[in-house]
Amino acid sequence: MHGLYLLWWVEEKHVSPAAVASIMAAANVALMLAEVPTGWLADRFGHRASLIIGSSLQIVAMLWCWRGEGVVGLTVACVLVAIADAFPSGADQALVYRSCLAL
Repeated sequence: MHGLYLLWWVEEKHVSPAAVASIMAAANVALMLAEVPTGWLADRFGHRASLIIGSSLQIVAMLWCWRGEGVVGLTVACVLVAIADAFPSGADQALVYRSCLAL
């Protein structure tokens, strides 16, 4: 997916490839940092809620990707995607595990 995002922002949004790559790398660090807090929220409020929040944020992030302009828009979009990806990370596997235990 990163390759498609790179092409999209370079060709359609006219952001330099170096800026896109740097921002996407920083977003991967943001994803790593968001794993623990979002995992705590999933444990506290439920895995289903975490999946719903992650999906909702993913919609907002994709809309921001389309509407955002320049380096600032790209940065906001990438951070939103990172946070949105962190919410379902692990929550989906925990939900499957609990469902299997219930069966």
